[in-house]
Amino acid sequence: MYKFTFFILLSLLSFTACSDDDSIADAPAPTHWDKSSLQRQYLNGPVSSIAEYKEFEGTRFILSESEYDRNGNIIRFTPVNDYENVQPPTRWVPQANNVYTYEYNQNQLVRIRVFEHNTNTVTYTLKYGDTDKYTILDLDLKPNSPLLIRNLESVESSDGMVTLSWTGDKLYLTSINDIIPNYTEYTYGDSLFPLSSLSTITNYGPEAKKSISYSYHPNGAFKELRLSSQQEGINYEEITSYNVEGSVLSVVQSGDHSKQMHYKYSSRNFLTSISHLDGFQDQIGSMNAIYDLDAHKNWVRQEYTVKGFIDWDMREGREVVKREITYYQ
Repeated sequence: MYKFTFFILLSLLSFTACSDDDSIADAPAPTHWDKSSLQRQYLNGPVSSIAEYKEFEGTRFILSESEYDRNGNIIRFTPVNDYENVQPPTRWVPQANNVYTYEYNQNQLVRIRVFEHNTNTVTYTLKYGDTDKYTILDLDLKPNSPLLIRNLESVESSDGMVTLSWTGDKLYLTSINDIIPNYTEYTYGDSLFPLSSLSTITNYGPEAKKSISYSYHPNGAFKELRLSSQQEGINYEEITSYNVEGSVLSVVQSGDHSKQMHYKYSSRNFLTSISHLDGFQDQIGSMNAIYDLDAHKNWVRQEYTVKGFIDWDMREGREVVKREITYYQ
């Protein structure tokens, strides 16, 4: 899915229980999370690969490349960290220059490899059991982060920096930033989905506490995310709402950096507009987009216009992004 639809990078945070009305412990399978990568990205047909790019003076600048197997599972994703050379510089793409590959066993994700720009490779090994829960995998492993994976029992990284495992009815994540560990504890209760957790993030500064509460649509897709954090007496809150397809509808932030972002989509879940409001409800930026589709009803050309400020990925002006999509025969 096109990159700018994802403005919230859900990092190693924490959760508090949602209300009983929002719990979907009895939700029938399959849920939103049992769909293939292509289905969650609202791509149609037997897609084999997608290259997103822009052109300037006859030169093609690749923004990202992805490949899929015949079951619709993503098997390779390459974000291109070449934003300084994209001309004119109206769209920035500041991503880590890594390559991500994904391996499956009977459609179960079992291994993720991250080939980092410095030639280092980290392998994440996923093991399964009978948890009968949707384990949250929130490690920014592109492009579908976070993931909720049913019966995932544990995850370990080859460099020893990440460990995710169940103890009883709770899920524990340890991630090491340089030499300093950060901890997250997830609680599920009777739900299939995470309801609560507590994260302690130390890094090199004062300890920070972060909490998030989740609610869900009946199909298991996120409905609302409520984040709060505290560090050195500074409080921050953020509420993110999603549509039933899992795309962000709004982000409302309060505190020292209060703002609002509102998103609208077409019937095919293509992002058509963004409105950026400041803390006083005044509009400081807007985006509107139109699309050309191929025979499979996937978009192959997107033209959008930005007025004012949206974020650092999208600068003011008109932009055209194209897709080259190949399909299995």
